[in-house]
Amino acid sequence: MKVRAASRFDSLPHVVHILTSKDREGKVQFLKEQSDLVEDVVDEVVHVYHHGFNKAIQNYSQILRLFSESAESISVLKVDVADAKKLLGSHNKQLHQLWYRSLTLRHALALLDQIESVSKVPARIEKLIADKQYYAAVQLQVQSMLVLERGLQVVGALQDV
Repeated sequence: MKVRAASRFDSLPHVVHILTSKDREGKVQFLKEQSDLVEDVVDEVVHVYHHGFNKAIQNYSQILRLFSESAESISVLKVDVADAKKLLGSHNKQLHQLWYRSLTLRHALALLDQIESVSKVPARIEKLIADKQYYAAVQLQVQSMLVLERGLQVVGALQDV
């Protein structure tokens, strides 16, 4: 396929044709009508492309504006996420400290319950002996000694018990 170079309008054949024609005015009028027709087509094409080009520019500028706003929003979000991460890190440390404290307090409460239970043992044994329930008194004594051996021997107040 052969590529044609852009052709230019050559007016010389038309001028020669008009000058050699018998109806010069008719030929000139025909050329004017053709010229007006071409101008109308060109105006319509320019108008259509001009409108489309303006619309494309508006769309492009709107897309650029949205991208810029998105980039700004992302920057703000990155800062917010970093701040939230710092806050969560500090809250995480506080939560860990509170959790450890609650474990310590639970353990202390369990020890206090055991101490209270063991401190009541002598009175319960005396009551069982008074009721002549010697076997139950011995069992209670053995159980309380096991509790004392398992961890309460360090509590000085229970040495007398």
